[in-house]
Amino acid sequence: MNAIKVDERAKATQSELKQLRQAGKIPGVVYGKNRASEAIAVDAKELMRLLRQGGGGVLDMEMPDDQVKPVMITEIQRDTVNGHILHIDFRQVNMEEPVRTKVRLNYIGTPQGVSEGGLQQIQEHEVEISCKPKDIPASIEVDISRLQIGQSVTIGEISPPPGVEILAEPADVLVTILEQQKVDEEPADKGNADPEAYDGVGQRAEKA
Repeated sequence: MNAIKVDERAKATQSELKQLRQAGKIPGVVYGKNRASEAIAVDAKELMRLLRQGGGGVLDMEMPDDQVKPVMITEIQRDTVNGHILHIDFRQVNMEEPVRTKVRLNYIGTPQGVSEGGLQQIQEHEVEISCKPKDIPASIEVDISRLQIGQSVTIGEISPPPGVEILAEPADVLVTILEQQKVDEEPADKGNADPEAYDGVGQRAEKA
């Protein structure tokens, strides 16, 4: 399990938060069931390292009093201009109670339809699940190697790992193989988004 160390911080004004970020720290809060929220600060470089590794599962948060708490990242706020992280929320979890989170869909194989000239259109890069924290997978694999032109894969056709429930409609389409001549007629949608923009956690962009 990945770990992250945090420091205590006092509630601050906008100018004080700006100074904190300039010092290489990201302000945040940690909250949970039956506990008051606590203002914290995280080393920016350490946080970026964690996010590059996925960051979507359970983390061991090393508290200032040396206690270790299991937490999950619930929200990241970014500057709308430069994309820098402004604030991060963590939620303390009970390892024996189910949680809801999103995980990456890992599409495996080259579709037969693509080899025959079709184009792959991905509708979803992640899916919401419910399970105990210890059962959260790094990703869910979706085999698309046998898809031919005109065929799709839906939520109902994939098998989640044991103990994991997918919280989406079985008929929801994940990926489709389109005929080449029909591509220009398709409206732009989230399936055309850059998959590299996904960092494994929920985000909300806000100005500083």
